[in-house]
Amino acid sequence: MDRLALTSAANISHNPRNPFVGGLSMAGHIRCAKCEGRRTTSVCPHCGEYKCYISVYFNKRHWRFWKYKPDGRPLDFDRAERQLNVIRTQIDEGTFAPSGWKEGKIAERQFSVQIDAWLRQREADYAADELAAGTIRLYKSYNNNHFYPFFKGTDVQEIDDKKLRDFKDVIREKNLSLKTKRNILAIFHIFLVWLKNNAKIIKEIPIIPEIDGDDTVVVKVTEYEDQQTILSRFPEEFADSIEFMMETGLRPGELCALWISDISLSRHEATIQRTYSGHVLKFSTKGKNKKPIPLSDRALDIARKHIGSRAGNLPLFVNPRTGRGYRPRTLQVAWNEHSGCKGEIHLKDATRHSFCTQIVESGATQLEAMALMRHSDIRSTLKYFHANTKKLRHIVNRRGKVKDILNRTGTERGK
Repeated sequence: MDRLALTSAANISHNPRNPFVGGLSMAGHIRCAKCEGRRTTSVCPHCGEYKCYISVYFNKRHWRFWKYKPDGRPLDFDRAERQLNVIRTQIDEGTFAPSGWKEGKIAERQFSVQIDAWLRQREADYAADELAAGTIRLYKSYNNNHFYPFFKGTDVQEIDDKKLRDFKDVIREKNLSLKTKRNILAIFHIFLVWLKNNAKIIKEIPIIPEIDGDDTVVVKVTEYEDQQTILSRFPEEFADSIEFMMETGLRPGELCALWISDISLSRHEATIQRTYSGHVLKFSTKGKNKKPIPLSDRALDIARKHIGSRAGNLPLFVNPRTGRGYRPRTLQVAWNEHSGCKGEIHLKDATRHSFCTQIVESGATQLEAMALMRHSDIRSTLKYFHANTKKLRHIVNRRGKVKDILNRTGTERGK
């Protein structure tokens, strides 16, 4: 019989050594695990035993609790006192559920058990192509390096606002970027939401504390002329693939996953159907859509050059060194080595961000830019547009001058 299981009042009344005879306060008390005498000290004054248990009369039933809830170990007097205070508080708040204090339930609520269950579900999402490979790797890394070292041995029901503030303080002192620290807390919040909505183990989600600081990154876009200067620094094996991204706004993973069969030279378009997540080819795109995009004259020339006499499901761009398609990491390394930007302008800024900015400055409406960027939300498109300060300078320099020219023209006509 489970020692934490319910002991009926009827059975208790026939036990001559029954500790409950004579009535028991709803708030409960501590008894010796050996002689069952009532305890108020660390060692039983009657038999010298140090182990004990908690007895509680609740909802017309008697309950015994023998294990410490956070770690499942036998109770001594100090731990029993702490646990009894928690029980009393829960009774006062109307949240006490005796069945949740059983050994099996306590073990089930251990952080290590629940985080493993959450990660298994995330792996299932990845297998179903609902989660990127980089995302699942990030989840596992955060758990191994941050979540588990801090929360191991914790009952997830005991993760409260204070526990999370302590966790934030630990994360804040680590030698990590501000963005990474905020990501760690944000992903832990995703885990807590899963505990409430999916596992249904917690009733309320505690407040995730914020980490103050400014992690704004200055995005530097490039004009078309600047892009040509940058491209002139690249060896031929990389120049065409980088320029194709500049002409289309494709992400590196999408470019590497572009096949010859995706290109229609007659319709002057390409259909983006898949992407790379790390080294893994995914047969879907980041936006979960497969839409054709128009190819500029220059992009069409590059595509025609690389297709040559080939056809079918072969990579459009092939690394001449390996004879295989490129991977995003290869393009990133090539950018760092040959662009000459010294970390000031990133690959995505010089390609996708710059593409969005250039088409807007060329007269595209927001909806047209949204379509060309293949965004499902206009807010994403707006984040990619970065006004060029050189062009803004011409605008501020024109202040008042247009009116002045009109006035002078009108005066001259009056003569």
